[in-house]
Amino acid sequence: MDLDTGQETQLTFDPTFKDQTPDWSPDGSRIAYHADDDIWLMDADGSDQVNLTQSPDVEFGAVFSPDGASIAFTGTGGPVPAGQRYVQTIRTDGSDRRLVAPTPGLLQAVPAWQPLGGGR
Repeated sequence: MDLDTGQETQLTFDPTFKDQTPDWSPDGSRIAYHADDDIWLMDADGSDQVNLTQSPDVEFGAVFSPDGASIAFTGTGGPVPAGQRYVQTIRTDGSDRRLVAPTPGLLQAVPAWQPLGGGR
């Protein structure tokens, strides 16, 4: 929505459900979001929609790093035992996917970046 005019712009038109908690890149040029149990990235105008994770796991809660180069997200399955979730990061070009940490139980929903310095 344009805050000055109140004009709304629809960004997606396909039938795929786009889940909650989209996140704007720090420079406002892109949006990370959850769809089809994967993490997706698109330009702020809705173009260039890319599936970053392409995983059989359920992944959600995408959050941009402060420098906009990476996205942290939460998932289930994959690298952790049943009944746990994990936090991973991935570069916005889809490379360098890393497990940050499993989380006990099913507590972690959306990760958050902290200003600890050093980026990743």
